[in-house]
Amino acid sequence: MGLRNAQQKKNQQIVQKMIKALDDDPYEPRRYYDLGSMLTEMQSFQQAEELFLKGLNVFEKEPAKQNILHYGLGNVYYSAGMYTQAVQQFDLVTDQKLRLDSLMMLAQSYYAQQQYQQALAYALTVSEKRPADPSPSALLGDCFLALGDFKNAQNYYDKSLAKDPANVRVNFQRGIVALALGEDGSRFFQQVKQTDPKFYRQNKERLDDIATLIKDRQDPRE
Repeated sequence: MGLRNAQQKKNQQIVQKMIKALDDDPYEPRRYYDLGSMLTEMQSFQQAEELFLKGLNVFEKEPAKQNILHYGLGNVYYSAGMYTQAVQQFDLVTDQKLRLDSLMMLAQSYYAQQQYQQALAYALTVSEKRPADPSPSALLGDCFLALGDFKNAQNYYDKSLAKDPANVRVNFQRGIVALALGEDGSRFFQQVKQTDPKFYRQNKERLDDIATLIKDRQDPRE
């Protein structure tokens, strides 16, 4: 409890400094973004939303400066589980430096809404533009797994793990795919167990159920 209170106090101090920085220069969009992102991290979603909307209004006649604010507001909505609103904001980002990040967030937003084909399209674009980044490949694996395409899921999880071999969640997902394909997934689950024993314990009991569901989807019964 003491550690939690200490972190909350530290966060409040950071927020106060950011508020002062914004007051000192209210015409710098990055100040809105930094403060809004901190509020989002603290799950103060309403405050973050209000701040970004205020910033968008301030720069109403300067659309180039609105890009980072649309991106920040999209992250607020995504974090709050408001995926339709998140998509609307990420779609408005045109700045080239932020565009790929926005495309990745669009992919994640569509995935969260179980719109896997749309998520695939955006994640594939990011994967092609950022071949060294393991995240797009991992999301592509998630999409194909959700669609029951285990071979493609295997392919993209392997690509992601080639760049980030110790990733706990991707190793777990890769193990599930191995089970679905009738292969031995033990080495992936062993990696999870070694890297994050708590994650493994929390998810171990789900293995049998997940494997059963995947196999039923692969070979549905009449």
